[in-house]
Amino acid sequence: MKLLSGLVLVYILFFCSCKKEPGTTQFVSYEDTTWTVIGRTFIHPLDTAFTAAYTETLTTPVTGGDTLHFNRLADVFCPAGFCTTGNGGAVNGKVNVSLLYARTKGDFIRFARPTYSNTEGLLDNTAAFKITVSQNNKALTLTPGKMINIHFVSPAGLHNENRPLYGDTTIYNTGNFTWLGLSNQALLQPFTQTGNAGITFGYNLLTPKTGWMGCGREAENAGSAQTKLAVILPPICTNKTASVYAVLKNQRSVIRLNPEIISRAFISGKIPANTEVTLVVIAKTKMYYYLDSVSYTTAASGWQAIKIKPHRSTKEEINAFLDSL
Repeated sequence: MKLLSGLVLVYILFFCSCKKEPGTTQFVSYEDTTWTVIGRTFIHPLDTAFTAAYTETLTTPVTGGDTLHFNRLADVFCPAGFCTTGNGGAVNGKVNVSLLYARTKGDFIRFARPTYSNTEGLLDNTAAFKITVSQNNKALTLTPGKMINIHFVSPAGLHNENRPLYGDTTIYNTGNFTWLGLSNQALLQPFTQTGNAGITFGYNLLTPKTGWMGCGREAENAGSAQTKLAVILPPICTNKTASVYAVLKNQRSVIRLNPEIISRAFISGKIPANTEVTLVVIAKTKMYYYLDSVSYTTAASGWQAIKIKPHRSTKEEINAFLDSL
Protein backbone atom coordinates (compact mmCIF):
# COMPACT_ATOMS: atom_id res chain seq x y z
CA MET A 1 0.00 0.00 0.00
CA LYS A 2 2.87 2.40 0.84
CA LEU A 3 4.47 1.68 -2.54
CA LEU A 4 1.19 2.35 -4.33
CA SER A 5 0.73 5.64 -2.47
CA GLY A 6 4.25 6.68 -3.40
CA LEU A 7 3.63 5.93 -7.09
CA VAL A 8 0.43 7.96 -7.02
CA LEU A 9 2.31 10.91 -5.48
CA VAL A 10 5.00 10.75 -8.17
CA TYR A 11 2.28 10.61 -10.84
CA ILE A 12 0.57 13.72 -9.44
CA LEU A 13 3.82 15.68 -9.16
CA PHE A 14 4.77 14.76 -12.72
CA PHE A 15 1.54 16.05 -14.18
CA CYS A 16 1.64 19.19 -12.00
CA SER A 17 4.94 20.17 -13.59
CA CYS A 18 4.19 19.11 -17.17
CA LYS A 19 1.40 19.30 -19.68
CA LYS A 20 0.69 17.45 -22.92
CA GLU A 21 0.51 19.42 -26.13
CA PRO A 22 -2.76 18.77 -28.01
CA GLY A 23 -2.39 16.16 -30.75
CA THR A 24 1.12 15.09 -29.67
CA THR A 25 2.82 12.79 -27.22
CA GLN A 26 5.28 15.52 -26.24
CA PHE A 27 5.16 16.75 -22.66
CA VAL A 28 6.39 20.29 -22.06
CA SER A 29 7.07 22.30 -18.94
CA TYR A 30 4.59 24.76 -17.48
CA GLU A 31 7.42 27.28 -17.38
CA ASP A 32 6.87 30.24 -19.70
CA THR A 33 9.59 30.42 -22.37
CA THR A 34 8.17 33.36 -24.34
CA TRP A 35 9.77 36.77 -24.67
CA THR A 36 7.37 39.73 -24.58
CA VAL A 37 7.60 43.50 -24.49
CA ILE A 38 7.90 44.68 -20.88
CA GLY A 39 5.69 47.56 -19.81
CA ARG A 40 6.53 50.49 -17.61
CA THR A 41 4.97 48.94 -14.53
CA PHE A 42 6.76 45.59 -14.84
CA ILE A 43 8.84 44.62 -11.81
CA HIS A 44 11.34 41.88 -12.55
CA PRO A 45 10.91 39.07 -10.00
CA LEU A 46 14.65 39.00 -9.29
CA ASP A 47 14.75 42.71 -8.49
CA THR A 48 12.75 42.14 -5.32
CA ALA A 49 13.51 38.49 -4.53
CA PHE A 50 16.17 39.23 -1.91
CA THR A 51 15.37 42.70 -0.60
CA ALA A 52 12.95 41.75 2.20
CA ALA A 53 15.49 39.58 4.03
CA TYR A 54 18.13 42.35 3.89
CA THR A 55 15.88 45.29 4.77
CA GLU A 56 16.10 46.35 8.42
CA THR A 57 13.36 48.45 10.03
CA LEU A 58 13.66 50.47 13.25
CA THR A 59 11.18 52.77 15.00
CA THR A 60 11.74 56.39 16.03
CA PRO A 61 9.56 59.26 17.34
CA VAL A 62 8.95 62.13 14.94
CA THR A 63 9.14 64.83 17.63
CA GLY A 64 12.75 64.47 18.70
CA GLY A 65 16.03 63.87 16.88
CA ASP A 66 17.17 60.27 17.12
CA THR A 67 20.05 58.11 15.87
CA LEU A 68 19.14 54.63 14.70
CA HIS A 69 21.85 51.96 14.79
CA PHE A 70 21.46 49.57 11.87
CA ASN A 71 23.52 46.50 11.12
CA ARG A 72 26.40 46.42 8.61
CA LEU A 73 28.03 49.46 10.28
CA ALA A 74 25.48 52.10 9.36
CA ASP A 75 23.76 54.65 11.62
CA VAL A 76 20.91 56.92 10.55
CA PHE A 77 20.20 60.26 12.25
CA CYS A 78 16.65 61.56 11.86
CA PRO A 79 16.15 65.23 12.91
CA ALA A 80 13.04 66.36 14.76
CA GLY A 81 10.02 66.70 12.49
CA PHE A 82 11.83 65.02 9.61
CA CYS A 83 8.80 63.54 7.83
CA THR A 84 5.33 64.47 6.59
CA THR A 85 2.47 62.78 4.79
CA GLY A 86 2.43 62.72 1.01
CA ASN A 87 0.34 65.92 0.88
CA GLY A 88 2.45 67.74 3.47
CA GLY A 89 0.33 66.92 6.52
CA ALA A 90 1.76 66.63 10.01
CA VAL A 91 2.85 63.27 11.42
CA ASN A 92 2.63 62.40 15.12
CA GLY A 93 3.89 59.52 17.21
CA LYS A 94 6.42 57.00 16.01
CA VAL A 95 7.36 56.05 12.46
CA ASN A 96 9.24 53.17 10.85
CA VAL A 97 12.54 53.87 9.14
CA SER A 98 13.73 51.08 6.82
CA LEU A 99 17.25 50.74 5.43
CA LEU A 100 18.53 48.54 2.60
CA TYR A 101 22.32 48.77 2.40
CA ALA A 102 24.30 47.71 -0.70
CA ARG A 103 27.94 47.49 0.38
CA THR A 104 29.41 44.81 -1.93
CA LYS A 105 29.49 44.01 -5.63
CA GLY A 106 27.22 41.08 -4.87
CA ASP A 107 24.74 43.47 -3.26
CA PHE A 108 24.58 45.57 -6.43
CA ILE A 109 23.32 42.41 -8.17
CA ARG A 110 21.22 41.17 -5.26
CA PHE A 111 19.28 44.45 -5.11
CA ALA A 112 19.39 45.11 -8.89
CA ARG A 113 21.31 48.37 -8.60
CA PRO A 114 24.10 48.16 -11.22
CA THR A 115 26.77 50.84 -11.12
CA TYR A 116 25.98 52.54 -14.38
CA SER A 117 24.76 56.05 -15.10
CA ASN A 118 22.97 56.95 -18.31
CA THR A 119 24.47 60.43 -18.06
CA GLU A 120 27.96 59.72 -16.67
CA GLY A 121 28.75 56.22 -17.89
CA LEU A 122 30.40 53.48 -15.87
CA LEU A 123 30.77 54.17 -12.15
CA ASP A 124 32.94 52.74 -9.40
CA ASN A 125 30.48 52.70 -6.49
CA THR A 126 31.42 52.68 -2.82
CA ALA A 127 27.99 52.07 -1.30
CA ALA A 128 24.27 52.61 -1.83
CA PHE A 129 21.23 52.86 0.45
CA LYS A 130 17.50 52.71 0.11
CA ILE A 131 15.73 54.74 2.81
CA THR A 132 11.97 54.49 3.32
CA VAL A 133 9.81 56.02 6.05
CA SER A 134 6.31 54.82 6.86
CA GLN A 135 3.56 54.82 9.45
CA ASN A 136 0.71 52.32 9.56
CA ASN A 137 1.96 50.86 6.25
CA LYS A 138 1.65 54.25 4.51
CA ALA A 139 4.71 55.82 2.90
CA LEU A 140 5.87 59.19 4.24
CA THR A 141 8.10 61.83 2.66
CA LEU A 142 10.86 63.94 4.15
CA THR A 143 9.90 67.42 5.31
CA PRO A 144 11.26 70.14 2.99
CA GLY A 145 14.48 71.47 4.49
CA LYS A 146 15.04 68.32 6.59
CA MET A 147 17.66 65.72 5.71
CA ILE A 148 18.46 62.27 7.04
CA ASN A 149 22.14 61.64 7.76
CA ILE A 150 23.50 58.17 6.94
CA HIS A 151 26.75 57.62 8.87
CA PHE A 152 28.58 54.55 7.58
CA VAL A 153 31.97 52.89 7.58
CA SER A 154 33.15 52.73 3.99
CA PRO A 155 33.58 49.20 2.59
CA ALA A 156 36.11 50.56 0.09
CA GLY A 157 38.02 53.25 1.95
CA LEU A 158 37.91 56.94 1.03
CA HIS A 159 38.39 58.48 -2.39
CA ASN A 160 38.77 62.17 -3.20
CA GLU A 161 36.61 61.90 -6.32
CA ASN A 162 33.62 60.25 -4.65
CA ARG A 163 30.39 62.21 -4.99
CA PRO A 164 26.77 61.74 -3.89
CA LEU A 165 24.50 59.76 -6.23
CA TYR A 166 20.74 59.59 -6.57
CA GLY A 167 19.01 56.47 -7.85
CA ASP A 168 16.52 57.24 -10.63
CA THR A 169 13.72 54.75 -11.33
CA THR A 170 11.51 57.12 -13.30
CA ILE A 171 12.94 56.48 -16.76
CA TYR A 172 11.34 53.06 -17.24
CA ASN A 173 10.97 49.94 -15.14
CA THR A 174 13.38 48.59 -12.54
CA GLY A 175 15.48 46.97 -15.26
CA ASN A 176 16.39 50.45 -16.48
CA PHE A 177 17.55 51.79 -13.13
CA THR A 178 20.27 54.43 -13.42
CA TRP A 179 22.37 56.61 -11.14
CA LEU A 180 22.42 60.41 -11.36
CA GLY A 181 25.40 62.32 -9.99
CA LEU A 182 24.54 65.21 -7.65
CA SER A 183 26.53 68.43 -7.84
CA ASN A 184 26.05 69.29 -4.15
CA GLN A 185 29.24 67.81 -2.70
CA ALA A 186 28.19 69.01 0.76
CA LEU A 187 25.80 66.05 0.89
CA LEU A 188 28.81 63.71 1.20
CA GLN A 189 31.43 64.29 3.90
CA PRO A 190 34.27 61.85 4.75
CA PHE A 191 35.30 61.09 8.33
CA THR A 192 38.09 59.29 10.15
CA GLN A 193 37.60 57.96 13.66
CA THR A 194 39.64 55.99 16.16
CA GLY A 195 38.09 53.32 18.37
CA ASN A 196 38.74 49.93 19.93
CA ALA A 197 38.98 48.41 16.47
CA GLY A 198 41.57 50.97 15.38
CA ILE A 199 41.14 53.66 12.74
CA THR A 200 38.05 53.47 10.57
CA PHE A 201 37.11 55.52 7.52
CA GLY A 202 33.67 56.40 6.31
CA TYR A 203 31.18 58.99 5.13
CA ASN A 204 28.25 61.05 6.29
CA LEU A 205 25.69 60.97 3.47
CA LEU A 206 22.87 63.50 3.74
CA THR A 207 19.70 62.68 1.84
CA PRO A 208 16.86 65.18 1.31
CA LYS A 209 14.52 62.50 -0.02
CA THR A 210 13.58 58.89 0.45
CA GLY A 211 14.57 56.23 -2.07
CA TRP A 212 18.03 55.25 -3.32
CA MET A 213 21.09 57.33 -2.47
CA GLY A 214 24.75 56.41 -2.65
CA CYS A 215 28.26 57.53 -3.36
CA GLY A 216 30.81 56.67 -5.98
CA ARG A 217 32.83 58.10 -8.82
CA GLU A 218 33.41 57.74 -12.52
CA ALA A 219 35.31 54.51 -13.14
CA GLU A 220 38.91 54.91 -14.20
CA ASN A 221 38.20 53.00 -17.42
CA ALA A 222 34.87 54.73 -18.11
CA GLY A 223 36.35 56.52 -21.11
CA SER A 224 38.37 53.61 -22.45
CA ALA A 225 37.55 51.50 -25.48
CA GLN A 226 34.39 49.46 -25.14
CA THR A 227 33.41 46.10 -26.51
CA LYS A 228 30.10 44.28 -27.00
CA LEU A 229 28.85 41.13 -25.32
CA ALA A 230 25.89 38.92 -26.15
CA VAL A 231 25.03 36.23 -23.61
CA ILE A 232 22.81 33.42 -24.90
CA LEU A 233 20.83 31.38 -22.37
CA PRO A 234 18.55 28.31 -22.51
CA PRO A 235 14.90 28.91 -23.55
CA ILE A 236 13.69 28.81 -19.96
CA CYS A 237 15.66 32.04 -19.30
CA THR A 238 13.65 34.90 -20.81
CA ASN A 239 13.55 38.65 -20.35
CA LYS A 240 10.90 38.06 -17.66
CA THR A 241 12.79 35.43 -15.68
CA ALA A 242 16.54 36.00 -16.00
CA SER A 243 19.08 38.73 -15.25
CA VAL A 244 22.65 38.87 -16.54
CA TYR A 245 25.42 41.02 -15.04
CA ALA A 246 29.06 41.70 -15.85
CA VAL A 247 31.11 42.20 -12.68
CA LEU A 248 34.47 43.87 -13.25
CA LYS A 249 37.26 42.15 -11.35
CA ASN A 250 39.49 45.02 -10.21
CA GLN A 251 36.90 47.68 -9.37
CA ARG A 252 33.49 48.03 -7.76
CA SER A 253 31.62 48.16 -11.06
CA VAL A 254 28.63 46.05 -12.10
CA ILE A 255 26.90 46.29 -15.50
CA ARG A 256 23.47 44.84 -16.27
CA LEU A 257 23.10 43.35 -19.74
CA ASN A 258 19.86 44.26 -21.50
CA PRO A 259 17.52 41.57 -22.86
CA GLU A 260 16.88 41.91 -26.61
CA ILE A 261 13.67 40.34 -27.84
CA ILE A 262 14.72 39.94 -31.50
CA SER A 263 17.91 37.98 -30.80
CA ARG A 264 16.69 36.35 -27.56
CA ALA A 265 20.01 37.36 -26.00
CA PHE A 266 21.24 39.59 -23.20
CA ILE A 267 23.50 42.25 -24.65
CA SER A 268 25.63 45.25 -23.75
CA GLY A 269 27.89 47.47 -25.81
CA LYS A 270 29.21 49.26 -22.72
CA ILE A 271 31.72 46.70 -21.44
CA PRO A 272 35.33 47.96 -21.15
CA ALA A 273 37.62 46.18 -23.61
CA ASN A 274 40.51 43.95 -22.52
CA THR A 275 39.03 43.65 -19.04
CA GLU A 276 38.54 40.69 -16.70
CA VAL A 277 34.88 40.24 -15.84
CA THR A 278 32.67 37.66 -14.21
CA LEU A 279 29.43 37.08 -16.07
CA VAL A 280 26.65 36.23 -13.62
CA VAL A 281 23.32 34.68 -14.64
CA ILE A 282 20.44 34.39 -12.17
CA ALA A 283 16.96 33.21 -13.13
CA LYS A 284 13.72 32.78 -11.22
CA THR A 285 10.99 30.75 -12.91
CA LYS A 286 7.66 29.64 -11.50
CA MET A 287 9.23 26.60 -9.88
CA TYR A 288 12.99 27.10 -9.43
CA TYR A 289 15.97 29.42 -9.12
CA TYR A 290 18.95 29.07 -11.48
CA LEU A 291 22.53 30.32 -11.22
CA ASP A 292 25.81 30.25 -13.11
CA SER A 293 28.91 32.40 -13.62
CA VAL A 294 31.72 32.52 -16.17
CA SER A 295 35.07 34.28 -15.88
CA TYR A 296 35.92 36.05 -19.09
CA THR A 297 38.41 38.55 -20.52
CA THR A 298 36.74 40.86 -22.99
CA ALA A 299 38.17 41.35 -26.46
CA ALA A 300 39.53 44.56 -27.87
CA SER A 301 36.53 45.19 -30.11
CA GLY A 302 33.60 43.64 -31.93
CA TRP A 303 30.77 41.40 -30.79
CA GLN A 304 31.44 38.40 -28.56
CA ALA A 305 28.74 35.74 -28.11
CA ILE A 306 28.88 33.60 -24.99
CA LYS A 307 26.60 30.68 -24.15
CA ILE A 308 25.86 30.03 -20.48
CA LYS A 309 23.66 27.27 -19.09
CA PRO A 310 22.70 28.05 -15.48
CA HIS A 311 22.05 25.18 -13.11
CA ARG A 312 19.19 24.77 -10.67
CA SER A 313 19.96 26.50 -7.40
CA THR A 314 18.44 27.85 -4.18
CA LYS A 315 18.18 31.34 -2.70
CA GLU A 316 20.71 30.33 -0.04
CA GLU A 317 23.22 29.17 -2.66
CA ILE A 318 22.71 32.33 -4.71
CA ASN A 319 23.24 34.54 -1.66
CA ALA A 320 26.42 32.66 -0.75
CA PHE A 321 27.74 33.09 -4.29
CA LEU A 322 26.96 36.82 -4.34
CA ASP A 323 28.78 37.23 -1.02
CA SER A 324 31.87 35.73 -2.65
CA LEU A 325 32.13 38.31 -5.44
